[in-house]
Amino acid sequence: MHVPDRLGTQAAPGAAATDQQVAVEPVQVVGDQGLELSVPKPGAQVGVGVDPVGRDQHPRWFPARVVGGDFYDFIPFEDRRLGVVIGDVSGKSVPASLLMVASKEIVYSRALTTSDPGVLFRESNRRIYAIKRRMFVSLGFFLLDPDAMSLRYAIGGQPLPILLRPTNGGPCLIDPPEHRLPLGAFRDVPYDTRELFLKKGDLLFFYTDGFTEAMDGEMNPYGEERLMASLEARKAGTLDEVAKGVLSDIRDYVGGAEQYDDMTFLFLRVE
Repeated sequence: MHVPDRLGTQAAPGAAATDQQVAVEPVQVVGDQGLELSVPKPGAQVGVGVDPVGRDQHPRWFPARVVGGDFYDFIPFEDRRLGVVIGDVSGKSVPASLLMVASKEIVYSRALTTSDPGVLFRESNRRIYAIKRRMFVSLGFFLLDPDAMSLRYAIGGQPLPILLRPTNGGPCLIDPPEHRLPLGAFRDVPYDTRELFLKKGDLLFFYTDGFTEAMDGEMNPYGEERLMASLEARKAGTLDEVAKGVLSDIRDYVGGAEQYDDMTFLFLRVE
């Protein structure tokens, strides 16, 4: 498995505006079946998908406030599996960023001791709750196994990723875990694990709620339905074409209105 040389976590904020550039690179994970999974590498700000030949894209985006609470990263394992983390800390500015750093370290340390996302969440949740900052963390942890062509996951407070399959009738949300409370909200939550078996041609879109909650000038949210329609209209394109199209649709919708939440997204495509 090829993994990035640099795995530094980035706060990945962005709102509907156009003042900062983002650079991204692909990570390619090849399974024994000969299928290729392409996921984006964290860039300077927002994780944006690129196609397997590695053409970088540079969308222009910036956080809702000075310091954002979104974060994402990849965790490589020696057995060729790859952990994908995407999250959003409640609140903005410095307190949210401090909790983001603490949460990242807690999740990473737990990932070294268990390969079950539900168990990882249960243990991490107790640690985050003990911080007692009256803040919580919305988090998704996805464990990609390129040999089994599977994605095992736990989700707490994050939007469910959107799955698009070439033979399916349209975009859909992946199966929700039974327990999805944000981490740190309560001391003991019985988080559980779900599993998705991947197929050739699958496209997965992971994102924080800043996308669906992007507001137009009359404070109407962009919403899940519009987001799915934007993805469906472009699913046959390269990942950079899909990414540029989704960003363009949201910019057109908000029309320059001030935004109040960060945005982060990642793509995974089965080639």
